[in-house]
Amino acid sequence: MSTLRDRPRGDVSTGAFATGLGLWVLIAVSGSGCSGSGALIADQAVEIDSLRSLNSALAHELDTYRDSIAFYDFIESGEFDREIRFKNTQVNRLTYELAVCLDGGETIATELVDDLFAAASADLTDRGRERLALLAEALAEKSTTGQIHVEGYSDSTRPAGELKKRYPTNWELSAARAAAVVQYYIDVHGIDEERLVVISLGANHPISTNASQRGRRLNRRIRFSHIPLR
Repeated sequence: MSTLRDRPRGDVSTGAFATGLGLWVLIAVSGSGCSGSGALIADQAVEIDSLRSLNSALAHELDTYRDSIAFYDFIESGEFDREIRFKNTQVNRLTYELAVCLDGGETIATELVDDLFAAASADLTDRGRERLALLAEALAEKSTTGQIHVEGYSDSTRPAGELKKRYPTNWELSAARAAAVVQYYIDVHGIDEERLVVISLGANHPISTNASQRGRRLNRRIRFSHIPLR
């Protein structure tokens, strides 16, 4: 069975056109070709116009083949599946954020995991505690009128090595990081634990591509949301 790859792609050159079906149409107009009677010249002009129309139609057909081949390559390379998965995760993230908004919620702040935790761990650094302290007053105030959701997110890289022994998946790792933040606010700033909620969303809600180092860094984050009491 032939596939799109089996079709020759053809070429377009001066006065000539080759289609993927192996059909050549040649238009050659020279001084000698236009000699003779007026009727012959008229017939040649009609034939030339006809061949030009055929060339145009075949050029369109070739473009269609090339587009099909490009789409075939897009699917075969796996890029199509990756794009679909990314779009689905974007839909999931927006659906979740819409649900938060419908509950009257709002995002208070977002902190990058790399700014709060030691590399490949759920242990807060001194710098991380300093950054969290800057949010303490706002979170304490918001907690008097609703719940504070502390949401842990990760990139798509799965835990490995020693980290995997403690946190087998990104779900556990994201939950541990969010829980560490919540525990910090309870222990250090005395925020009511009944108003703090740990949520792990793992790698399912990326805000950037996981194909680059910068994108993965942005996806590893802690988000603070306020959900008012009803």
